[in-house]
Amino acid sequence: MENLDLKKHSKYFFLGSFIGLIILSVVLVKPFISALLGSMILAYIFYPVYQYILKYVRNKNVASIFMSILIIILIVGPMLFLVNTLFTQSAEFFTHLSTLDLREIEEKYLVDLFGDDLRLSSYFKDYLNKFLIGILQNTDNFIFTIPQKLISFGVMLFIMFYLFKDGDRLVDLLKRELPLKAKYKQQLEKRFSETVYATMYGLIVTAVIQGIVATIGLYIFDVQSPILFGMLMIILAMLPYLGAAIVWLPISVVKFVTGDVFNGVGLFLYGLLIVSTIDNVLKSYIIGSRGGIHPVLVLLGVLGGLQMFGLIGVIIGPLTLALFVVFIELYISEQNHDLIVLKKKNGSKR
Repeated sequence: MENLDLKKHSKYFFLGSFIGLIILSVVLVKPFISALLGSMILAYIFYPVYQYILKYVRNKNVASIFMSILIIILIVGPMLFLVNTLFTQSAEFFTHLSTLDLREIEEKYLVDLFGDDLRLSSYFKDYLNKFLIGILQNTDNFIFTIPQKLISFGVMLFIMFYLFKDGDRLVDLLKRELPLKAKYKQQLEKRFSETVYATMYGLIVTAVIQGIVATIGLYIFDVQSPILFGMLMIILAMLPYLGAAIVWLPISVVKFVTGDVFNGVGLFLYGLLIVSTIDNVLKSYIIGSRGGIHPVLVLLGVLGGLQMFGLIGVIIGPLTLALFVVFIELYISEQNHDLIVLKKKNGSKR
């Protein structure tokens, strides 16, 4: 009896310790979740390049180091340029807004509708000041978090090195130990590959190309701070249906009503005929017959991912929700299979 009680207590002790260690591990890793997920995404995107380099280098350590250095160059170089340009163009844009006189628009378009007491310019200046104060406060917070972001970037590179070096073994181990039937493992692998492909390339690549093309249009039609708006359009282009139009459409309207008719109409036609068609054409070309992602999952994933993980969340969010749907499909498939087997058994008994 004592032996049974001892075994029982040992089991509870092991289970309690295991749960406690899981909670502690989650708390310890939580500050670096974005770095972990970011390293996995970058390793997946650049893994074909790593395999190509490995053919010639023949050493996993050297190839992984080379890939890490290459990714640093590809990320840090453009990032420094973009940050510098964004700060400069943001300052110019808000300076332009602060000197903007809306009285002409009021008198021309709005007085007849709302009366003389509209005071649009006054309200606009008040809201702009509040917005600028909010940006300054967030800038201070961002500066204080720079050391943490640098540490996270270092952690991401460190994890990414080992994902390149040992990624194939980790994937094989995961396939082997995953508690699913063989046919479901194959189905999960296929759906996972399709989902990741659709998210990474069908969503991200399309948004980047659409944002770049839209930025070129902003330059052509003389829009102030084109790179600032272009970066915003890259993020918004991932949202279904509206996307980049949330940016270029209001700008073209403002251009038109402020008297710059040529650039306003030109930007509207450019956005409608070129920018908006890129989404449909590129997605169908890149994804092809592979499974796409439902627009609802994209919308919730992008917005939720941004809120939870920051910029990297635009990839993590839709991908997480899409994979969740894959697991639900597998579960339903397994339940239907068990139901069919049960009916066959009951039929044979009769």
